Amino acid sequence: MITGTSNYDEVPTIPCKICGGYFKADDPENHKCEGQPNEQHRQQELLVSKAKASVFTMGYISQFEASDIDSDDIDLRFEVDGVETGTTVSIVDESGHAAQIITALLDELEHYKSREERVTKLVLDNSASWDALYKKVEAAEKHIAELEARKVNLSKLSVGEVMHMSGFSRDYAEGWCAGNDNAIHEIRAAGIKVKGE
Repeated sequence: MITGTSNYDEVPTIPCKICGGYFKADDPENHKCEGQPNEQHRQQELLVSKAKASVFTMGYISQFEASDIDSDDIDLRFEVDGVETGTTVSIVDESGHAAQIITALLDELEHYKSREERVTKLVLDNSASWDALYKKVEAAEKHIAELEARKVNLSKLSVGEVMHMSGFSRDYAEGWCAGNDNAIHEIRAAGIKVKGE
């Protein structure tokens, strides 16, 4: 069995993404989170914690010279809260744990890639709908602009001209002219130009 010390002063602490607190990489199960994590979040936090602990252990093991390793067991020594402590680890076991963690991380990555592809497809599918809606809005705006740009030919006639054209009385001609003036006013209020003014 090999015994050694490390440049690592202590087991790393990991921030909790839910409550903002911290926990030791080698003991994530004892973290008392104040948030309300769901099971998937707990599994992700545990996976990240295990990955960081494995990085710590594998980094520690990598500091040994190959010639100093004469068995599968290595005695790792480090300091935690000012107290020297340590553990004996199996290189084979740690390598196996690291392989499992890497596989789980790759599976998680694949899950998120798949999720990203689904979200991307959804966005692209919706963008076609947005494109169609945008074209309808453009067409409606163009039609409104055409309506606002057109002119109506509604001549303003005098009472005498109406009497001469229609042969009716002055009262009738005055009513007709007042109605014509009201129509011109309403057409202008709607944003339509009136020709002949």
